[in-house]
Amino acid sequence: MKLKPLAASVVVAAGLANMASAGDFIEDSSLKIKFRNVYFNEMGRSDENTKDRREWVQALIADFKSGYFADVIGFDLSAGGAMALANEMDGEKNNCKNSNLPLDGGDKTQCDLNDIGGIHQAYAKFKYGLDDVELSGNYGKKKRKFKTYSDSGSRALPAATFGGEGTLSINDFDLYAAQITGFSPRNQSYFKEDLTNGTEKIDNLRIYGLKGKLAGVSFQVEQGASKDYLQQRYAQAGYDIDLNDDMTLGLDVRYGKQEDDGDLYGSQHESKFINLNAALEMGATTLYAGYNKVTDGDWDTAYFDDDHGKWSSSVSLHEDFADEDERTWLVGVSYDFSDMGIEGLEIDTYYARGEIDQSGVDTSRWERGTILTYAFGGDLEGLDLAWENYTNRGHGGDSNTDDNRFYVNYSMSVF
Repeated sequence: MKLKPLAASVVVAAGLANMASAGDFIEDSSLKIKFRNVYFNEMGRSDENTKDRREWVQALIADFKSGYFADVIGFDLSAGGAMALANEMDGEKNNCKNSNLPLDGGDKTQCDLNDIGGIHQAYAKFKYGLDDVELSGNYGKKKRKFKTYSDSGSRALPAATFGGEGTLSINDFDLYAAQITGFSPRNQSYFKEDLTNGTEKIDNLRIYGLKGKLAGVSFQVEQGASKDYLQQRYAQAGYDIDLNDDMTLGLDVRYGKQEDDGDLYGSQHESKFINLNAALEMGATTLYAGYNKVTDGDWDTAYFDDDHGKWSSSVSLHEDFADEDERTWLVGVSYDFSDMGIEGLEIDTYYARGEIDQSGVDTSRWERGTILTYAFGGDLEGLDLAWENYTNRGHGGDSNTDDNRFYVNYSMSVF
C-alpha cells in the first residue's frame, strides 16, 4: 500500500507525538524506596487503663509514580511489608487492636504479631486542562485525605481505601467528589474489605466538597455519608491579617454537624461542634490557641467499623476531646530552628484541657504533647527522625496514658 505525501506526513507526525508522549510518561515517572522504623512505648496510668505496650516495627515500601501518557493518564503503585523487631505487650492487660501489625491466632497470653505485606496503593489517574480549568481524578486503591475522612498514616504501613474521586479546578476554586466502596486497615495485608458497621455491609461512603478563596477569605465546605450509617457536614473559613513584615495573625472558624443516616447505625444519633482558632506567626515562631464545644451528643469520628477516625477540629489530638457538652481550650507554640541555623529541626508543643458541666462529678481531663522532627540535609538527605510524646490525664478509660512514639524514615530515589 502506498501513502500519499500528506497521509504519510500525518502518520509520521502521529508516531512522533506518541513517542514524545511515551517519553514524557517515562521521564516524569519515579520510583522511591522507603525504609521506616516505628517504636511505640505506651503505658496506662490508672486502674481503668492498664495498657502496657512496647512495640518496634520495621517496614520497607516501594513507591512508583508514573508520568502522564499524552499528558492525560497515568498510574501509581505502592507495595511493601512490615515485620516486628521487638514486641513486649501484655495480652491480659492490653487490647492490641491498634498495633502496627495483626495479632497471631491461637490461645496466647502475649500479643504475638504476624508480619504483613502487600499492595498499599494501586490506582489509575488522569488530568485534563484548558487555560484556568482542569479536571483530575483517580480510581483504585489509594491513601485518601478529606476534611471528614482520612486514611491513617501513623503506623508502619498506611491504611487505604478503594474507590474513585474527581476534582474540577476553576481558578481558585476546587469542586470535588468521591465514592469509596472498600477499605484496608493500617495493620492488615489484604487488598480491600467491605465497609461495615461491624456486622453488616455499608454499600459506600460518598464525599462532596468545595474549597477556595474569595476576597481574601479561604473556605471549605464538605458533606459525607456512609450509606444508611452516618452522615456529616463540615464548614471552615479562615482569614490572615498581616500585622507587619514579619508577623501574621491567622483566624479560622470550623463547624460540624452529624447524624445517623439509617438503620445500620443502630440508634438515633446527633452531634455538633464549633471550633475557633487563632495563630500568630512571628518569623520562626508560631503561637496558637483554640476553643471547641461539642453539643447534642458525643462526636463520632468513624464512618464505618475499623475506620481509624478523622475529626477536623484543632482539639483532635492524641485523644479526641469530643464528648457531649465538652468545652476544650488549647494553647501551643511551634518553632523552626532554621532561624538559628539548624535547618530541618522543628518542634511543636501544646496543652489542652477539656471540661464537662456535670454536678458533683469530676469530668475534666487534660493532654500535653510535644512533637520534635528533624530532616537531614546534605549527604544524609532523605533521612528524617520524629519523636512524639503525649501525656493525658482525667476521666475515661483511654485517658491517663503516657505515650512515646519514635519514627525513623529513610527515602532514596531509584529513578
